[in-house]
Parts: sequence; structure tokens; C-alpha cells
Amino acid sequence: MTAARVLLAEPSAPVANALRGFLAGKYAVRVARTEDEALSALASEGADLVLASESPLFDGEGLCAAIKARPGHPAVVLVYPPEEASADERSAAAGADGCLVGPLKAGTVLSCVKNVLKLHALQALVLPEAPAQATDGSEPELTAQTSADFQTFRTLLVREVRRSRRFRYPVSLVVVALDGFGESEDLEESDRLAVLGDAVLPRLVAALREVDLVAPYRLASWVAFLPHTPLAGAQEVAARLQEGLSGLGETFITASVGVASHDPLHASGPLSFGALVDGAEEALETARREGGNRIVVVGASSDARRQKSRISIA
Repeated sequence: MTAARVLLAEPSAPVANALRGFLAGKYAVRVARTEDEALSALASEGADLVLASESPLFDGEGLCAAIKARPGHPAVVLVYPPEEASADERSAAAGADGCLVGPLKAGTVLSCVKNVLKLHALQALVLPEAPAQATDGSEPELTAQTSADFQTFRTLLVREVRRSRRFRYPVSLVVVALDGFGESEDLEESDRLAVLGDAVLPRLVAALREVDLVAPYRLASWVAFLPHTPLAGAQEVAARLQEGLSGLGETFITASVGVASHDPLHASGPLSFGALVDGAEEALETARREGGNRIVVVGASSDARRQKSRISIA
């Protein structure tokens, strides 16, 4: 597997060398010492993620804005000095995918880079359907298939993951998918989804709390992040989501759900968003392989990890 490409946009040689040392062996790393050099490197060789310094000597926020204005742009993480108290707000305003605040440590940098790359990859999977346009001059209605929804999801998710690590509360991730749809969308499946799509989001929202986050994921599937939710609570939510989507549009469609959870009081390691996503995806694939119409929990004991739906669909 080809290593992800990371561009370090950093004017300080000692800092750049330290960051390169953290990332070496896991990523293909290059260094740019000026904003123009960074943009030139991206234009000629590309990158999957840019770590950009923000300081009086380097306009990382301006660089981030310039990068985000380009099509097919990479993920951007802004690096702030230790005295910066508003890093989250500033990086969000600049359109960055994440931020780091010094002093930098290897574990923190590696975790941030890994999770931001994962989130950026998920964003690329979002179906690029535009919001419905209103014809009466009012604001367009929010639909379940908009990239903007995932942008909001990603921003809030990064914040919740950071809070969970800091305050040590349990979180869960749920991926729910309609059974019977393939990995690639063909014309027939597109027509079926168009008919069913308008009913999906209201049903998902009705099954979740206001603090939960939900966004479209792969074809005919959605991902929900549940803060302050241990495994037992996530299983209850999964059952509600499955029930809400089963029989969608008065059809015989069923739904499968993959569940992954992290409880810092019982976990052996720190929260990893990448591990949550991988776990929920693995659980969903297991549910599909076993015939669909069921809930699978990753990491649970064999007698409790599978829950077949008992919903009767007339």
C-alpha cells in the first residue's frame, strides 16, 4: 500500500525536522519553507495532507484558504504556537480540517494526521448531490445527500472526539445501510434511491438525540456519531435506526447496522476515530454477509454481537 503524502509547510528547520522525524516511516514527507513553495509543491507533486504553521513568520491560515480554493484539495492541519488560546476557532474559520497546538509530541501529531486523513477520505465518499432548490424564494430544504452536511458532521465530529479524549466519556459510531444496494450505483439503483431518499433523513433524525451527528456515507448508507453513549445505548440507537429505515416507502426493504464503541473507563488505549470507523464498517459487512436485516456490534462476545431484526414487514 502506498504511503500517504504529507507536505510540511514550516519555515523553521528545527520544527520541520522534528515533524519529519515523527512522521517518517509511516508517511511520505516533504518540506516547504514558504507559502509559495508549498503551493508550487502541491501543483507539481500533490499531497494528501498539509501540515501548515501559523505564526508571525508564516501565514498558514492564508495558505489553507488558498489550498481549499483549489479543486481536489488535500486535507489541511494548522499548527499553532503554545500561547494560542483560540486555535479551534481560528482553524475552523480558515477552513482547516484540524489543528495542533504546541508543544508538539509524536503521539499527538501521528494521531491527528491519521484521523484527519481518515475523515478526508470519508468526505470523498459522500454522494455529491446538491440541495433541492426552492422555487418560491425561500431557503432550500436540507436533504440527506449533501456534501455540506458532511462538512458540518466532520467539523463537529473532530470537536467531539477531542472532548471525549479530554473528559473521558464514552462515544459510539453507527453505520446503517439499506440492504440490497450494491457498492457502485447504477441507473436502476439511482432511480430507487431517488424515490426513497426524501424519507430517509427525517427518519434518522427522529431516532437520534439533538447532540448526535449524522451524515450520508457510502451508497444507501449513513453514519451517526453518538457522544456520551456507551455500547448498550448505541445498540438501542441502532435498533431505532434499523426500525426507522425498514419498510421504507412501503417497500420490503430492510436495513443492517454496524456498531462500534469506545469507553475510556474500560478501553486499553486512547480513542481512535479511525478504529471506530473501521470497526463499524467491519460490523456492517458482517451483517450483510450473514444475510442482512440485522445489527452487528464489533468486539462484542459471539453470543451478543449479532442481533437479527424481529420487525415484521407487511
